[in-house]
Amino acid sequence: MGSSVVEFFKSGSIIFKLIKN
Repeated sequence: MGSSVVEFFKSGSIIFKLIKN
């Protein structure tokens, strides 16, 4: 579960950057 959360956080960060731009 730990790695899953990290991957989810990373994808969320990328999506947030795309939306911000």
